[in-house]
Amino acid sequence: MNTHELIITLIIIGAVIYAMARQVMPQQVRLLSFIVFPAIAAYETYKLLPRPIIPFNQIVECMLIILVGLAAGTIQAAYTRVYYKDSKLYMCGGKVSLIAWLAVMFLRLIVELIFQGFNMFTSSNSFLWILWAAIAATFGSRSIFLYLKHPEIGNVLTEERAAKNRYRN
Repeated sequence: MNTHELIITLIIIGAVIYAMARQVMPQQVRLLSFIVFPAIAAYETYKLLPRPIIPFNQIVECMLIILVGLAAGTIQAAYTRVYYKDSKLYMCGGKVSLIAWLAVMFLRLIVELIFQGFNMFTSSNSFLWILWAAIAATFGSRSIFLYLKHPEIGNVLTEERAAKNRYRN
């Protein structure tokens, strides 16, 4: 990984950590947390995929971690409070959301240790792309289930998109 890629990766990781920490605080419903963060994580997963062939053990690791991410996102959606305040839609995940994120990260380390042993510290490539897949699964499933559970989220996101389009024109 060259210096430019390292800096971009660190910025993205910082943004994801910020987004995870923000879930314990009330935040206004925005496109950033519902669509952009899962898309960034999916892009990072794709960018870091082993080329030309993904080793079978990494495919199994990824499937396990994606299941963990889907479960974490579902739990987060179940415990996220969505409410109006001053005519704006807010959401707050609370401690359960933070615990779900910590569980995803911890289980990612455990699965990596099981599959790679202590060799996991010699290369970060397999660790990173699977971690990004878990982040995409967690953010994505949380977004989907919140969207399905609270239809008003769709209205707010549509209004935000329309306002951005009006601003551009």
